[in-house]
Amino acid sequence: MVNRLLLILFGLILGLGVAQAAVYRWVDEQGQVHYSDKPRGQNASRHNFAPGSVGATADRRRAAEAEAADVAAAERCQSARDQLQQFESAASLVERSATGEERELTPEEREQHITRARAKVADACEEAE
Repeated sequence: MVNRLLLILFGLILGLGVAQAAVYRWVDEQGQVHYSDKPRGQNASRHNFAPGSVGATADRRRAAEAEAADVAAAERCQSARDQLQQFESAASLVERSATGEERELTPEEREQHITRARAKVADACEEAE
């Protein structure tokens, strides 16, 4: 029973310490903004955070990053599909060298480009799902 009371008391004390946690913000002479758990200088302002608010912010950041990754994957998929559609609908494909010279691809080379574009679509669109 005494152990239980000590455990509860310890938990309450620990909880109070977390609830009282604060972050101080100040600006130095060069205009740089700093944050610390201890105030520095006279212009330091105290910012209190509710317990769990930092974790909620991190959760929102992770969700936003995941959404951005999903959007980027969908864009890669659509780009690969667009390129494939252009290759398939073109009567012929032209290749330009580093010097600017152009040559028409043979039907076999055209088919190789289309095959690679289909594989790119499969990879990009699988990632987007």
